[in-house]
Amino acid sequence: MSNIEELEKKIKELEVKNTLLEDEIKRKNSLINNLPCTVSWINRNLEYISINSELEELFNFKAEDFQKKKVGFMQREGNPFYIFIKSFFEGDKFYDEIEYSTDISGETKYHLIIAQKYKNNSEAVVIGFDITEKKNLQLKVSQDERLRIIGELATGIIHEINNPLTVIKGYTDHLKSTINPEDDELLEMADKIMKMSDRISVIIDSLKNLGRDHINEKRVDSNVDNIIAEVSILAKPKIMDYRVSYLVENRLSKNSRIKCIEGQIIQVLINLIGNACEALYECDQRIVKLIIDSDEDFTYFKVNDTGPGIPEEIVENIFKPFFTTKPKGVGTGMGLGICKDIALKHEGDLSVESNENGTTFTLCVHR
Repeated sequence: MSNIEELEKKIKELEVKNTLLEDEIKRKNSLINNLPCTVSWINRNLEYISINSELEELFNFKAEDFQKKKVGFMQREGNPFYIFIKSFFEGDKFYDEIEYSTDISGETKYHLIIAQKYKNNSEAVVIGFDITEKKNLQLKVSQDERLRIIGELATGIIHEINNPLTVIKGYTDHLKSTINPEDDELLEMADKIMKMSDRISVIIDSLKNLGRDHINEKRVDSNVDNIIAEVSILAKPKIMDYRVSYLVENRLSKNSRIKCIEGQIIQVLINLIGNACEALYECDQRIVKLIIDSDEDFTYFKVNDTGPGIPEEIVENIFKPFFTTKPKGVGTGMGLGICKDIALKHEGDLSVESNENGTTFTLCVHR
């Protein structure tokens, strides 16, 4: 075989190897770009070498726009990703990970970031996982546990109140029987004590209903008038705190009934009324109205306020799990997302209409 023939053979072999190598690179790139996570390659100077498609879509940037750009070029100051990568290259660790939250397009996202060095620690591959759903589930479990503990404490307190209340009512009843029938003043005082005791009993019964664990409960026939009465009692402190005029417009016939888990419906309505009161905090006209109506299939509970309305960008996110505009530590912890879940479990829905003249939340429950 001549030198030329031997050279041509080697060239063909190299071309075959090159084709195989290109195919392998394409397969790996396809795999990396279809991973359900972000992947970036970063050097010790904190410059991007390359990124995958997931990261391109997340920030609406092309891969070439990232090349040679510094980590955190969009928001370096206070950027947890930048701080993590900078510390990673400055430290001795070959591998590290971190969890943090960021606001992306007005929505809180949670990420798990894993970084590993290569090429004698001069470069690193960084993988990011969106763990928002998992984190929200953990937060919900934590929140549910906290509410369960509060519920247990409240049940204990209710029990402790009930015991002396029973004694007070018993002694009052006995006292009335010993008072001279002609002593109107003493009889009136005893009647007032008995009426106040009965009122406390109604409040306690309402709290018991509200605090029960409803997870395994089934929908039962419930009196709408009783639901309205309990809601009015339990919402009264908030109504008084915010100096709101509270009106009830029940368009149903007396003793109308719906099939529901009563405690859950009460929880939702108290939450909606509480939110309405807070929306009126800086308003001159403070009116919250609970309107109850129905058609052949549904019963409607409408909570209307005379507030300034809800901005459109908030309305779009308002029913998302754990979305809130309130500062940390403020509120009942029962978001509108949970309220909507309750509505859906009742084969109904929770919707909102809002403008500059006020807001109306409508809870509909299948009859």
